[in-house]
Amino acid sequence: MSPYGVRAEYTIDKGEELSPLFNQHYMVTWKKRRIAHLNLEPRPSSLHPDSVMLKVDNKLLYEPDWLFFLKDVCAALQLEIMNISRVDICADFVEFCEGRQPLNFVKAY
Repeated sequence: MSPYGVRAEYTIDKGEELSPLFNQHYMVTWKKRRIAHLNLEPRPSSLHPDSVMLKVDNKLLYEPDWLFFLKDVCAALQLEIMNISRVDICADFVEFCEGRQPLNFVKAY
C-alpha cells in the first residue's frame, strides 16, 4: 500500500511524441487532465534498461496539488524515484534588477 494512497484512476495512452532517449512514450491523464509524460525503453546503453522517465506536465506545475499527483502517479504505477535529472525554475516578472528588460536579456543569448 502506498504511503500516499492512490486516490485516482489514471489513464495511460500511447503518446505521439518521439524522444531521442526512449522508444516508448505514454500520456498519463486523470479525468481528461494531463498529469505526466511517461517514457520507457531507453535507447542509449548508458541508461539502465529498466530506466523510466516521468515528466510532470507543465500545466500541472501551476496547480497547488501538483506534488500530490506526482507521488500518487508514482504509487499507482509502482515507480520509485531514484534520480532527479533536471529541475526547471521559472519566475514571472516584468523587469530585472536595475531595469534590464527580459526581452533584451533573452536576445543577448
